[in-house]
Amino acid sequence: NEFLLNHGCTVSMQKGFGMTEGGSALTSTLSNECNKVGSVGIPLCKNNIAICKSDGSVLDDELGYGETGEICIKSPTMMSGYYDEEEEEHKVLKHYSDGSTWIHSGDYGYVDGDGFLFFMSRKKRMIVRPDGHNIFPSSIENVIMLNKHVKDCVVVGADSEFNTQGQYPKACIILNKDTDVSVEDIIAELDEMCEVKFPERDVPYYYEFVDEFPLTSVGKVDYRKLEASGVSNCYHSKKYKKDLNILLENIENKDKSLEELIVNNKNEYERIVNLTIHNKTYIDIAKNMSALELMLLITSYISVPVTPKIDQDGFNDLVNVAKNYDNALENIWRLGMN
Repeated sequence: NEFLLNHGCTVSMQKGFGMTEGGSALTSTLSNECNKVGSVGIPLCKNNIAICKSDGSVLDDELGYGETGEICIKSPTMMSGYYDEEEEEHKVLKHYSDGSTWIHSGDYGYVDGDGFLFFMSRKKRMIVRPDGHNIFPSSIENVIMLNKHVKDCVVVGADSEFNTQGQYPKACIILNKDTDVSVEDIIAELDEMCEVKFPERDVPYYYEFVDEFPLTSVGKVDYRKLEASGVSNCYHSKKYKKDLNILLENIENKDKSLEELIVNNKNEYERIVNLTIHNKTYIDIAKNMSALELMLLITSYISVPVTPKIDQDGFNDLVNVAKNYDNALENIWRLGMN
């Protein structure tokens, strides 16, 4: 706005946060005094903002300053309900014992100590890693967009190649047309930028370079299509390669005896055995496995919070894959988990 004013412009720009259900705008940056870089301003008059735990109660689960949770709104302009959509209405409008009614927006954000609201991500877009850690795509997008070669970026979740559940962040990127730097060099720059800004488990696993983003019928980015495109056309980040190397090192630990492996991995071994429907068959097969096969099996399940049941045919397929490890070490993990 200072730039516009200094160049003779008579209008100013304002950021804000709002939703139709709340009566349009709910927060705003009316002036530089009620603005912070990255924030969407402060609540407008008579609007109340609360941050609570996901699917929690405003009365019982409200979070403190700086804590990220679901943005909840109470406003004199909020809707009375959805027309003929009672089930959807109950998901959004919550009536509390103190007589108050709040809109649970489905958006994540936080309020800082000065009362400024910071929007993080739509609840539906949040990426849940296999270990249960939540990643907000917008935070990664903001960092990647700082790279001079990047024209636009959208981060979505990609199904894990290493686990049976959870996702890892995939950065879908449109490069500037005049970029004359190799993709490999750009990836190295992006890896470094993300490693500086985020803890290790928040950095992208995959980079996908596209000419344009798919759009919905109303002109918004179609995140679901970007997720569905998978990772077959992706480049791997340094974080991905590091994790893969750790797994391969574990699998390569084939000169230890079967007994040593069971002793050193007793907890994981027992957990795997207890999780299968065919407990007795599972144990009999495991006892006859080579050290490599058992290590593969153990490392496959160490970090999975809820392991699905495995039938005997599926288990035998995994063993057969492990037996051919000499020709395809890197593919053992992927095929085994698939």
